[in-house]
Amino acid sequence: MSRKTDLQRVMVVDDESTIADTLVLILNKSGYEATAAYSGEQALELAPSIEPDLLISDVAMKGIDGIETAICFQNLFPTCKIILFSGQANAADLLANARKKGYSFEVLRKPMDPSVLLSHIRSLLDSPEAKTSSNPKSADPGVISVAGDAPARPVSTCH
Repeated sequence: MSRKTDLQRVMVVDDESTIADTLVLILNKSGYEATAAYSGEQALELAPSIEPDLLISDVAMKGIDGIETAICFQNLFPTCKIILFSGQANAADLLANARKKGYSFEVLRKPMDPSVLLSHIRSLLDSPEAKTSSNPKSADPGVISVAGDAPARPVSTCH
């Protein structure tokens, strides 16, 4: 699919529609072309027509969770950057499980100030490092991370 605009495309995924819709509004007003999905399944259905530059997803969702959604996006769109966010205490456990599968993600704490999220998005999409790395490391205290080297990624199928 060819792009209609030069705007960077962002897919926002959260099963809380108010959060997803609010983030889309903020992103659209900030110069991005943002689209909401309300489940991992819906995100995977919409993604091929959107070809996102960035995925922003909640971690804890019914069905396909945010970690599995992110894994699928990395397999389908290798240059797509990923920001996960969570208000759940079990995010570190989910991240550890993803690391065992060979994937490494950062998770921002929810709720977050929109200006902090926009700053993180700009640094991820606009920095020279972002052009060569799918997800640069962050020393931000609002980021949940799991230490250690990730094993080689297996080939996985998306739902």
